[in-house]
Amino acid sequence: MPGYKIVLRILIVVIILGLLGFLIYFLAGGFNNRLSTYENYQNIKNSEENTVLEEHLTEGSNFVANVNTYQSSFSDWLSCYLSQELLIYEMGDNLYFVDADANRAEVDGALNSYREKISSTSQSIETFLDRQNYFTSSSSDEGTALTEAERTSLVLLAGTAFERLKEQVQAMYNLNNILFPFVVDNCLGGNVDASLKYGILYALLEQSNLLYNNLEENTQIDLMITENENAREVYINEKASDFISVATSGSSAANFVDAMINLSSETKSEFFASTDKSTYAERQSPAIQTNLENILTFLGWGGA
Repeated sequence: MPGYKIVLRILIVVIILGLLGFLIYFLAGGFNNRLSTYENYQNIKNSEENTVLEEHLTEGSNFVANVNTYQSSFSDWLSCYLSQELLIYEMGDNLYFVDADANRAEVDGALNSYREKISSTSQSIETFLDRQNYFTSSSSDEGTALTEAERTSLVLLAGTAFERLKEQVQAMYNLNNILFPFVVDNCLGGNVDASLKYGILYALLEQSNLLYNNLEENTQIDLMITENENAREVYINEKASDFISVATSGSSAANFVDAMINLSSETKSEFFASTDKSTYAERQSPAIQTNLENILTFLGWGGA
């Protein structure tokens, strides 16, 4: 009996120590540490600075239309920005499910750089809009008509906003090329080929990266912009219907998923990196060409 009491006392002590350890871990932020990257991402997403970008960096906004009168390439970079933004917020929500022991240092660093650019980009937008509103108001020195000096000022401010947008896209590019594989490896089992949702996002990542690199090199980008915007539109439409089109046998969505599964990583990499994807497909063997044509058709990039 005495031995039983000793064992019981030891067990109680172990339980108490375990509870104390649990409490210390909790108070020290053990659970918060697991979610720290996700919380950082959420803070960026919900920040006031990002709200400014979401309001004004959209196709057809007054800000974009006005800056375009001074910076003709602004919309080209905006196309890349919108795809990179979509990728961040579609992939970023998965950070909630990342285990505590995952190595997230690169992701955290890229997120912090992204946040810094959001701040400077939003400031440049607000400065341009503030000056434009003043220059076109009856309160300005020359009334609602722009003077040459005011126009020159807006040209300079538009140039600053354009430079901030390009820096923003660079930070987004860097973030997505760290975030995407990190989420795939830690949350999605390391492979997205069998998923319509993540298969489209993979294609959009590759296409927006291609567009970004060619914008940086100032090469011919009209087709790349079209393909980028078509892929983004396909994703938005498929998301609106919960990606159910893949369930229909023989549908373009099902054929797309099958193609992503059947093609080798090397072929997909070369295909998505091509600036002339139709010609690339035509040069492949019949079986590979068929799969590539199915991708082209589904994403609105041409094809059979």
